[in-house]
Amino acid sequence: MLIFALSIVRVIFATMLGLTYDETYIAVMSHHLSMGYVDHPSMAMALSALSQFLAGDDGNLALRLPAIALFGGTTWLVYRIGAFLFDEQSGFYAC
Repeated sequence: MLIFALSIVRVIFATMLGLTYDETYIAVMSHHLSMGYVDHPSMAMALSALSQFLAGDDGNLALRLPAIALFGGTTWLVYRIGAFLFDEQSGFYAC
């Protein structure tokens, strides 16, 4: 429930706020895919390009959707590790 609520908040902010310098770089470079970049991982550009292709749009939300999805997966993973090592409450506070 927490992950869903925070994902909704992130989607709202993704539609309202403009792109940062780094996100602009990813947006531009995702149109010119390569096996490597000087200062960014290739997966960031590939996920951004895939998201923009599937959405059929190159707006802020389509660019930020991979980060929002990865946020949800990472938060769930941190919760599960905390719950496994200690208890459910510790897992909740960890995320």
